[in-house]
Amino acid sequence: MNIKGRSRASTYVYANPESKSSVIEVLRPNDPVEVQGEAGEMFAVESKRLLPPINGYIPKSAIAKRIPIVEVFSKIEMNDGAMLDPAPPDLLAIEFEAWLHTQGEPTWLFEDGNAPFLLGDKMRREFEGYRASWKEWFAEVIDNNLLKTA
Repeated sequence: MNIKGRSRASTYVYANPESKSSVIEVLRPNDPVEVQGEAGEMFAVESKRLLPPINGYIPKSAIAKRIPIVEVFSKIEMNDGAMLDPAPPDLLAIEFEAWLHTQGEPTWLFEDGNAPFLLGDKMRREFEGYRASWKEWFAEVIDNNLLKTA
């Protein structure tokens, strides 16, 4: 598994996966941890704060996992040589989702909708491998009422 993350707040590290087991360490907020595996509602972790590292268990909700940067779309080279990101980080998920269900070019790239190239079909093909995970994530966005911010 080996997910790297940080503790969200002060968190007990338990000797066993039961929350009533003995506490062997207390993580401070933002302490680095490496997830070694799962045990019910707990993660088996290796705390990187002390040397040698300490192995124990913490609640899954206590870890802020890093979100890996995934390059889904190829960059667009403009006529002047500048590179353009076809899906900028501030693009709202609802806007992207709406575009997925239509034909045509991404409306967020150019104000007048006149892209000097045909990009929509290429982006949809590149995105196809991510569609299942997107669908799952977007359902969570809807469930958590985050459409205006996601």
